Amino acid sequence: MVDSQIYAKPLLVKRHGYPLWVPEPYGHSAIYRTKGVRIGDVGCITPEGAFQTLFNIRAPPDHPVNRRGVPEGFEQIHFDVDDIDCVPNFHPLNSTITSSFAGKRSLDVARSSPEALRTEDASGSQRYTWASTEGAILHLPKGASHIDTAKGKLKFREQAMCHAKNWYKFAFTCSDASNDSLYLITGCDKTRSWMIGAFSSDSDKPQTSIQLSPLAGIPEGQPSYSYLWWSANSAPSYCVGPFNDETIASNEDPKALAWDDAVFATDAPQGSNQCNFIRGYKIMLRRKVLRSLLGGPSSTLHGILSLIKNVAKRCIQRNTLSNDTTSYRDCWPFAFDKVSLIPDPSDSEDCHPSTLINNFLLKKYPNTKVAITHDDDWIDLINEKDRSWPTNNELLARLRRLHSFHYFQNVIFPVGKVIRLENGNKFLSDVDQQAYSPGRALLHWCTSSLGLSSHAGPKQREPGAPRMPEYANGSHGNLPK
Repeated sequence: MVDSQIYAKPLLVKRHGYPLWVPEPYGHSAIYRTKGVRIGDVGCITPEGAFQTLFNIRAPPDHPVNRRGVPEGFEQIHFDVDDIDCVPNFHPLNSTITSSFAGKRSLDVARSSPEALRTEDASGSQRYTWASTEGAILHLPKGASHIDTAKGKLKFREQAMCHAKNWYKFAFTCSDASNDSLYLITGCDKTRSWMIGAFSSDSDKPQTSIQLSPLAGIPEGQPSYSYLWWSANSAPSYCVGPFNDETIASNEDPKALAWDDAVFATDAPQGSNQCNFIRGYKIMLRRKVLRSLLGGPSSTLHGILSLIKNVAKRCIQRNTLSNDTTSYRDCWPFAFDKVSLIPDPSDSEDCHPSTLINNFLLKKYPNTKVAITHDDDWIDLINEKDRSWPTNNELLARLRRLHSFHYFQNVIFPVGKVIRLENGNKFLSDVDQQAYSPGRALLHWCTSSLGLSSHAGPKQREPGAPRMPEYANGSHGNLPK
């Protein structure tokens, strides 16, 4: 695995969302980089572990964030400030998030590292030690904010259901997006400074340590900690950032900056534009749908040669960045899709849990065309006893046990947690009922109280479609949207 996946996988059990190996704003415009990742972004995680935004559904088409253009059928979602929840100190100052199997202890720097006395404050140093083959750490000297939209999740999911095909079609024209790569952001954790590190070892007796020591007399904007690694079996990868302060775009149009501040007033609390965790909907298309969007297999010699050239270029770039041997499956861009060499996401190196779930849903229900999974769906499957990431089979077993699946207009997605009753029936929790909209939740409450069905008559289930979850009164959960 590449560094970004070695880092992300062990931190998934912390249930903060998907960890980004590159927290800094990725490319785009200077105005975009002032705030970085925003709620409403539609984009993808790059092989290097950054989030690349293609467009934002909260901004109008002519907004600077949408400088690439917008997909066909684009709809802007209007949000009020109250629609976004922000916890400024969700991760306190000097927070450290580590993978499991890490031991922590405070250090007397004068005894453990005499040389550090020359440049470091002797108080507050800490050491983390792992006795595992893989590990990861995120240090947040200035803490981090937690940004989410509980009210907007339903709106976002409906947008993804309606526009998934057009979003992918647009993504293929302006990026190297691949199937299941599109992400609709509904929340993130953001900070002003960070250190990220990860390691992987094949040793039978691995041991890796890192010492965090505060630096004295450091001006604002400079790294305030030093980080010393020890490992006899591996070469840890780590990075400290940000490298540049991009929260102010002094050369941009003041009117454009004011417009951006008005639309995204809550997306960079306390000037935080560095994104450590993202949460949102991951979207996957069935292969035949993807092929139809791409116009089918390419048959011309020129097209095939061009595709091979693009694949080779991506392989070289990734090898240069990671110093790893890369197979063609590591480099599968949409170019391979055009010649119908679309690999099964389960065969790729993507460690994102939503990829596993989306692939499972499309295989289990063959008449569906689109699968959508939110990060909260797999976060709900992880409990405090999980010190390491469960196997794929265990995760899917928990999914089937704790979730139901909703099917609407050829789209399949998990539906919250399911409460099992003593008689074997199951119904959605109050929170999930409300997620269908207050009107539909009220309709279900009234009809169940009167012993009536929530729809006029039995509806024939489409062949290959999933059976809908049954409520306590036996009615089905496929309420019309």
